[in-house]
Amino acid sequence: MAIMKAVINSQPNKIYITNRSSLEGRIDPNPYHFERINSLKKLQENNELLKLSDVVKSVKTTTKNISENQVYIGLENILSNSGEYIPSVEKQSISSAGIFKKGQILFPKLRPYLNKVYLAEFDGICSTEFHIFDCPIYRNEFLAIYLRSDLIVNQTKYLMTGNTLPRLQTEDINRLPVPKISLEKQDEIIALYQNAYKQKQQKETEANLLLVSIDAYLLNELGITIPKKDNSLQDRIYTISFSELTGGRFDVFDALNKDSKIEGGIFLNKKLKEVGVFKKGQSITSERIFDGIYPVIAGGQSSPYSHNQFNFEGDVITVSASGAYSGYVWYHNAPIFASDCTVIKTKDPKVISTCFLFELMKLKQKEIYNLQQGAGQPHVYASDLAKLNIPIPPRHIQEKMILYIQDLRIRAKQLQFDAKSLIENAKAEIEQKILGYN
Repeated sequence: MAIMKAVINSQPNKIYITNRSSLEGRIDPNPYHFERINSLKKLQENNELLKLSDVVKSVKTTTKNISENQVYIGLENILSNSGEYIPSVEKQSISSAGIFKKGQILFPKLRPYLNKVYLAEFDGICSTEFHIFDCPIYRNEFLAIYLRSDLIVNQTKYLMTGNTLPRLQTEDINRLPVPKISLEKQDEIIALYQNAYKQKQQKETEANLLLVSIDAYLLNELGITIPKKDNSLQDRIYTISFSELTGGRFDVFDALNKDSKIEGGIFLNKKLKEVGVFKKGQSITSERIFDGIYPVIAGGQSSPYSHNQFNFEGDVITVSASGAYSGYVWYHNAPIFASDCTVIKTKDPKVISTCFLFELMKLKQKEIYNLQQGAGQPHVYASDLAKLNIPIPPRHIQEKMILYIQDLRIRAKQLQFDAKSLIENAKAEIEQKILGYN
């Protein structure tokens, strides 16, 4: 007898009915979403299913004695979908952590839709928001690949609970379905994935080399030579006269900029305030964010939200004002809704194009990053950006340089797309193998 009706958010005009016998211990609608149920049916079609708790051993060793030399992994250190490790610039303050060993699996409890499953490449410590798994009867490499697949994400994103910090409960994780697969087939799947991943890395390396070459090209064309850094003790002591301090600043970041400034060269330099128009991105509250067609650029970083209107038509530069991306520079050639950032556009396109101005500011990225002030939440102010020195080549030279750089960026973007496609295609093929379709 049907006993529950649930309106699923993604299908607001449909009512789903389930029987008492189909309930899995929860009566909220999300676990019975058609996408999750369909994934389960596919897994059951050609496989005997086990529970995750049947195939893994949960490692619960923790420590409060944390040294600076230990590698700490938080959720922010794992790349979504691919499970790649991204080192942190700074280690956050932590009171306790889980201890993991090379080869073990780190499976997140928090925000499972981000799909941040990591196969440890070294020994270290991690956030307690991770479960640490060892798999005595399966290959850990295979299980990590499987746990990152859509077959599992289509389970976990409908099993999470909570709104502000949606997470998976341990009992729901324990019940995740795992197909019974031979070691030979596991090895075949691991080899397929590793081959695709190796090709992906090669293409990403090629793309990065193209992007890195942009700075060298610009410096050469502008006639700017970066002096070799002197790391002697004398050169690491910064001095300034009292007259220079009047109306200015002298702090660690300002001192660092003595080594990172890129200016001079064979063309006239002007202050950014002479060639650019500055506007502040409007603040936006969560109540004003909703699905639309224009991306919300918050602090210079695209959020997963969109807005139904734009406040900048495009051909603008955004510089993140604060937060983790403080001082980072982006160019947008399409309409956006900008928030919590400084938005810059050229005053006179006949003097300098906004696109070329962006390339110069990106060249000066380190210098702009070092403009930040403050301890708790560092901030980059428009008043400091305004003082940047900007080389101004003739317009026809700008056009030549932009065409060359755009070609490099297009080639790099294609390589990045090809790299992403390699993994996506491999994951699709692996899913078919797991489901027993080939």
